[in-house]
Amino acid sequence: MKNSGKIIFFRKYAPSRLYKEGTMTVSGYLAELTSYLPFLPAAVLCYCPMKHQLKLKKTQIFLCIFIFFITLIPIAAYLKCRFSLSDNFFTFPMLILFFLFFQFSVCANFSQSLAVFVFVCALLSFSSNFTNGYDAARYPDSAVFISRVDTSLFHFGVSLLMLLLLTLPLMQYGSFLIDSLSSPKVWYMTVLISGTFLGVNILVIPQRHETLYLNRMFFIFWCVLGILLSLMLMIYVLFYFVAVALLDSAKVSERNHFLEMQKAQYLKQTKYMEETARVRHDFRHTLHTLKMLADEKEYDSLNQYLKKYINALPVSHVITYCQNNSVNALLNYLIPIARESAVDIRIYINIPEHLPVTDIDLCSILGNVLENAIDGCKTVSSEKRSVQLSVTTRHDSYLYIVSTNTFDGIVKKEKNQYQTTRKNGHGIGLSSIQLTVEKYNGTVQFSNDDSRFYVDIMIPI
Repeated sequence: MKNSGKIIFFRKYAPSRLYKEGTMTVSGYLAELTSYLPFLPAAVLCYCPMKHQLKLKKTQIFLCIFIFFITLIPIAAYLKCRFSLSDNFFTFPMLILFFLFFQFSVCANFSQSLAVFVFVCALLSFSSNFTNGYDAARYPDSAVFISRVDTSLFHFGVSLLMLLLLTLPLMQYGSFLIDSLSSPKVWYMTVLISGTFLGVNILVIPQRHETLYLNRMFFIFWCVLGILLSLMLMIYVLFYFVAVALLDSAKVSERNHFLEMQKAQYLKQTKYMEETARVRHDFRHTLHTLKMLADEKEYDSLNQYLKKYINALPVSHVITYCQNNSVNALLNYLIPIARESAVDIRIYINIPEHLPVTDIDLCSILGNVLENAIDGCKTVSSEKRSVQLSVTTRHDSYLYIVSTNTFDGIVKKEKNQYQTTRKNGHGIGLSSIQLTVEKYNGTVQFSNDDSRFYVDIMIPI
């Protein structure tokens, strides 16, 4: 089959003679106008995985797309009919304009937006080729593909069917990947996959109708399309399960990190208790020695002995911040790290031992908040480093976590979303804090001024 060279995001036809002697026909204009209808389900499919990443309100997005349809498309259809222009003359600019608006209207990064956009293009290229087969079967005597109202409506129907079948999976599973997986390398890999199928669909487009009737090519054409579509969907299903496995592995790593902190704190506490027990055991002998030196009026020796005894006392100790042992272990691990970096850290914790939030999730939130705050403090001079953390419950209904830290005023943002300042690989970042909070139907707000960064979290309990 010979490549027609036409872009195939939507159904494409060779320029047709839709006007005679400078006068357009009504049927010709309607045919060109309806050929753009698949833009609508394509646009909806793009937004399905972005349901949690919308920067604009749904009504605003709908209004912009509606204005796009009622202004640009009728003009493009008119110019195509009036001057018999190629489909590619308008399709490329329209696709670029839509992608720019799509990228502007969502909070996802560029790689995620591009991956979704190219996936939809590849997906709807199949509906375009299915329509090519329908057109060849419906009009076998036609030498080339020509814009017709019924063919355009068939293309729109196929695209609409894809929309109905894929809306729920994309909103559920696609949005999960968009929200949880932010690695640009991974998403650019999916762009390559979708782009490959897009290119293959271009290659299988026959230039002339009769090609589909040579050596049973019509049957082969449909089989190839079905196999390719199934293969692409299977690849993305496999991609989903691999991504979920990787995310689960990251959670296990985070849990192990937390358990390591608990173990370190337990060993520290055990050592302190052993040292304290030893001191208590020897304290009786110490008292006898002190009494003997005092009775003999050996005050210099008594003073030296007291200095040695004081220096031998264990100086490390475990602080109990609240009734939750896991939170205590986390704070006893992180607070010394903060103070080693000259951070003035002030903690107020007043929570019960047991909460509806699991210890792993609670410590994940607090750990990420504190680690990000400590790293933020390191960007300013030592005398300006301070962190305030408050964790309280109110009316036994809500858990409030409020954090404030100093920083240099430079923030990392992508599409109005804060990015973590940490580079050591610990934790899961500010975006994961938000996901964990939303897991319990809570809310989180990040904000900043010129010198301070604020985190406000509220979780119903």
